[in-house]
Amino acid sequence: MPFYEDYGSDLYAHFMRSPRGYAHVVYHVHPHWELYFCPSPIEQITFINGQTITYTQPLGILCTPFTHHGTSVDPSVRPFYHDVFYFGEDFLSELGERYFSLAAFAQSSACFFLPSVAQAEALMQLSEQIRSAPAIEQKLLFAVFFHRLCALCPEGERHYIGQANSYIQDVMRYIVANLDQPLTGSSIAAAFYISRNKLSADFKQFTNTTLHQFIVNLRFEHAKELLRKKEPLSIREIAQQCGFENEYYFYEFFKKQSGITPREYIRQRQKKPQ
Repeated sequence: MPFYEDYGSDLYAHFMRSPRGYAHVVYHVHPHWELYFCPSPIEQITFINGQTITYTQPLGILCTPFTHHGTSVDPSVRPFYHDVFYFGEDFLSELGERYFSLAAFAQSSACFFLPSVAQAEALMQLSEQIRSAPAIEQKLLFAVFFHRLCALCPEGERHYIGQANSYIQDVMRYIVANLDQPLTGSSIAAAFYISRNKLSADFKQFTNTTLHQFIVNLRFEHAKELLRKKEPLSIREIAQQCGFENEYYFYEFFKKQSGITPREYIRQRQKKPQ
């Protein structure tokens, strides 16, 4: 079941140094680009918009915005290292197309880079520099990292998956932009001039979940994000931003999804050590 992540439109880097792999796949979508990099020659099973791809070698995966994806690795793999870089419009605007162009990748859902073990080890050393660098330097080093990955895996050696121009990705963008509205399958279908049945079928095929469940997940994740703010909005304001006409319906929704009320969620968060 996919969930929605939003790390902002700048560069956000996540460096995973795990004692083992993970068999459970967390499907997710987000409004920014994502570059996944694993330097180890291990089996990695990746799911891109309903397609399954398996590689047993070092791997880089560049996903376009609103691509439904997830990766799993055999839990017996120890240790398991991988890095994930998320970046959006602010980052791309700051560097400029001259220094960071994605035009070659924009027409596909994902691009797979397949470096050799020696090449991946060299990239891993650069990744460690990014990990320890200040935020401003991280951006420049990541640009170097991406250019080096592209140079090591030139156009003829890359593997492209799917098309990034599926209207379902536009549907997901529409839902995100109108989350404060009372969205329904019929209203969304009307906005795209298609039947509700076609929209439901295409959405399920593309994301492996229903349109209704995607909206539910998105509202729930957005509600938790707003409740986690250091200076949270009022419950009424949060309810409105999540598309509920009043606090009562929001309370019922949140408790059904989490087992606790929004105020209990806030109290639990406050008790956790920072």
